[in-house]
Amino acid sequence: MLVPQAATTSTAASDTGQAPPAGSIAEGIAKIMQEHDSQRRMGKFFSLVDGITAENGREAAEAIRKLTNVQQKTWILSLALSSWAQADPKAAMDYAGTLPKGQERTQALLSALGGWARKDMAAAQQWADVLQAVAPGAVAA
Repeated sequence: MLVPQAATTSTAASDTGQAPPAGSIAEGIAKIMQEHDSQRRMGKFFSLVDGITAENGREAAEAIRKLTNVQQKTWILSLALSSWAQADPKAAMDYAGTLPKGQERTQALLSALGGWARKDMAAAQQWADVLQAVAPGAVAA
């Protein structure tokens, strides 16, 4: 089976010109959750996701999965996996594949695949084609 390869450079924070939040990603998430204004909170999440790299992607995904608001958690995890996959497709896809079977895993895999496709469409398409041939419906709920 084709295995996605890590990108040679981390693109998230460097492409946007923004530095990731000070401290760990988990600390950044905790701080953002204290924001009472929902529009500001979402804007801060966008900035945080822009700071996801190959090195901190797993930490970000695990911290996001601890959020209690299911709708927020799903939306932010999708953004995070997409960003992480642009820096390290293999790690993001592997992580998404470990989530419980069902809608959460399907959404996670599709988000990671989408991020990977933005970075390298041909490789992502080839991986999806191989997966479909070997395990039809593998990302289905």
